[in-house]
Amino acid sequence: MEIFDIIRKQTNSLGLNASEQTEQTKALEECRANGFIPTNAYNLKRKELRDVVNFQFDTQTQVESPQTRNPQFDILAQCRYYTNIQSNIKIPYLTAEDVHWGYVNPNESTINCSSVTLKPKQVSAYIDISTTIDVSNKGFSKDVENVLNNAIKDKVVETMFSNANDDETPKGLFAYKQAKAINEENIYQAILNVTTKKHNGTWYLSPNALVYLLRNHKDLFNDMLFDNGKLGGFDFVVDGRIQNDYAIFIDMSRVAVGDWTMNSVTVDDKTKKIDGYIRVIVQSFIDFAPFTDEAFEVLKVEESEEP
Repeated sequence: MEIFDIIRKQTNSLGLNASEQTEQTKALEECRANGFIPTNAYNLKRKELRDVVNFQFDTQTQVESPQTRNPQFDILAQCRYYTNIQSNIKIPYLTAEDVHWGYVNPNESTINCSSVTLKPKQVSAYIDISTTIDVSNKGFSKDVENVLNNAIKDKVVETMFSNANDDETPKGLFAYKQAKAINEENIYQAILNVTTKKHNGTWYLSPNALVYLLRNHKDLFNDMLFDNGKLGGFDFVVDGRIQNDYAIFIDMSRVAVGDWTMNSVTVDDKTKKIDGYIRVIVQSFIDFAPFTDEAFEVLKVEESEEP
């Protein structure tokens, strides 16, 4: 089933056929098995939020380097991405420091086998669709689903690159450590801190953080910090979904994303009917967390330094 199938059946007072009912029963059972109970009327499997074509973790495919200053660069494709998750998932994490030559006694060793736990967290949205739309148009149905999925993806990225820190949302990366001032010395130090821990960093900057550098640190160009389309010798991405004033140097493969790939949908064909719209309400379930805060450093424009 697709969203337009639900709209067509509901607006025409049509019930689900046997195949569709079985599909919905299985979807609800999957949700319950995965640790959450959706509150909407229908449950539909959706595609992953990441761009699978560009996914590079654990593959043998040659992958292009991140495109400097490209806002469409798929950030989620760089993460450790998990789907088909049963309930909460606890993901183990090891570094080279936790691996030793020779025999290791598991009862006496000091190996730090850490982990990160992901839990389904609800993210919601709605979209209004004109009652004059042909709900049998499969192409437009896909367009609507893409609009919803892309908006959810943008929200996930926006929250990931923020200082969000409450019970309803995943904790933003900027909330894990105190941000340092954006200046030449701290840029170099961030690179040093991350790379000496054997992480492969990329810079991610909010637009105004880049503009701040351009306006206030013109000397950075003279000493080759900005050179050949790179920042300090590393790729950088400027993205409007990153919280204002912030920049981060991070190895995104050290961030785990859990995607339960389910949209829970309710079609409200009453509330906005007088205005000529059908309202489609959607829930989805996502979580993310870094394996270690050693894989990134956070910089920020200080208020006293803003242009």
